[in-house]
Amino acid sequence: VIIRAGINFDNFYAPIKNFSEKAKNKSVRLLALGALNPYRRYDNVIMAVADLRKQGYDARALIIANHIWHEDECKAALISLVKSNHLEEAIDLKFEGVSEEELRRAYRESDVFVQAVYVPPPSNHGWGLVNFEAMAAGLPVVLCRTATATEVLKDGENAFFVDPLSPEQIAQKVKAMVDSPELYM
Repeated sequence: VIIRAGINFDNFYAPIKNFSEKAKNKSVRLLALGALNPYRRYDNVIMAVADLRKQGYDARALIIANHIWHEDECKAALISLVKSNHLEEAIDLKFEGVSEEELRRAYRESDVFVQAVYVPPPSNHGWGLVNFEAMAAGLPVVLCRTATATEVLKDGENAFFVDPLSPEQIAQKVKAMVDSPELYM
């Protein structure tokens, strides 16, 4: 028996948003968060935003990537990726973490949670309480199909799964929700 740590549901609870109005404007805000390291694949979230914007969507992202492990190279690479794709106005990088209230606000103000975590085999990670915080906050979740959270979630039913290292698939799942708001879970 595996006993997983739970979340404080009441701390994050919000009903699912009425996404229809934002969808009409082709507007969407992604949220990704966790400690900063290369396996979080925040670069995939950035490139998904770039892809969506090229397709005419007003896509933006807030990436809360707490720099607790001093991953300076990873931080520099993300900043460079944002700049090289001219996404300074669309991507908000927070490397110092946020307060509990700011975190709750980030969930409230975002439309889709993305966890692109990918650690090559034999290790697969990505359980992440953040997936379940996001769901409690009423956000649909897009996550890498190798994440261990997929053990309890079902693709297309209570989450959307994407292949590892596939920003284009992240963009496709988000685009599907914007184009068909009834998919917004």
